[in-house]
Formats: sequence, structure tokens, C-alpha cells
Amino acid sequence: FKVVNHIEDDVVSDSTMVQFKTVVTGVFQNSTWENSEKYIFNDGTSAIPEDLPVLNTQQNYFNQGLRIGSWAMVAVVLLLSISCIVWTHNYRHKRVVRSSQPIFL
Repeated sequence: FKVVNHIEDDVVSDSTMVQFKTVVTGVFQNSTWENSEKYIFNDGTSAIPEDLPVLNTQQNYFNQGLRIGSWAMVAVVLLLSISCIVWTHNYRHKRVVRSSQPIFL
């Protein structure tokens, strides 16, 4: 493995074009890291930057009324589904039900 650093090539770059060169800063060989050059970070120094600040995120959760309404609709759907299953089971021997769904019943 190797760690590379892409830095601006001052020899080739000019005011209209920026060229980068790849510099190998570290190589992992024989179970050890060998550093050949210092790694240059975005601020132009080799000092490790501080961690990013903690983000203040807004938790956009549903309000209680919407949650209760959703669970009420789930309950209605489940109740209707179970009642259709029970009705079909009770009337499965009726001629109208058998003729409308011969494969299903």
C-alpha cells in the first residue's frame, strides 16, 4: 500500500492552468510504514487538522397527531383484511363464492 499526496506543480502551472503532481509520502512494506516525505494537507501545512465540528442537525420527526392518525389507518386496514379473510372462510362453500374464485378456493 502507499499514501500519495497530490500537490500543485509550480514548474508547470501558470496563471491560466494548474497542474498537480503526485508525491508518494508513505509506503507499507514488510509490515511497517516507511515515510519518505511529509503529507501536505489542504491548508498547506503538514500539521494534522482538527476534527470537524459537530453538526447541529434538525430532527424532522412526525408530530404526535400524524403518528396517531397513521396507526389508526393501519388498524383499519388490518381489521378490514381480517374481516375479509373471515368472511371468505365462512362462505367458501356458497355457490356464488365458489364460482367467482374456483382456483383460489
